[in-house]
Amino acid sequence: MTKKNPHAVALGKLGGPDFDKEQFWAGLARLYDETLALKQSIAELRLVAVAQAERATAQAETAKAHESRLDKLEVVQQWLAEKERTREKERGQ
Repeated sequence: MTKKNPHAVALGKLGGPDFDKEQFWAGLARLYDETLALKQSIAELRLVAVAQAERATAQAETAKAHESRLDKLEVVQQWLAEKERTREKERGQ
């Protein structure tokens, strides 16, 4: 004696075996379409992530360039201040 799947028996009562097949293929088609949509979304997100990473790298390089300029500016200001002090000492002597 073979045991029947209770789910199959319940589905069979709803619409018969043809109904089950149609539901299965319709569900499988929806799953396939959703999978394709997810793959497309993932590909788009990867492109966005790459673009953001490139922008972040460019911003970091710009910040570093500005930082080095500020360092140079401070050095020049210190040099000018030291030169001014030296001139004042020379004038005072």
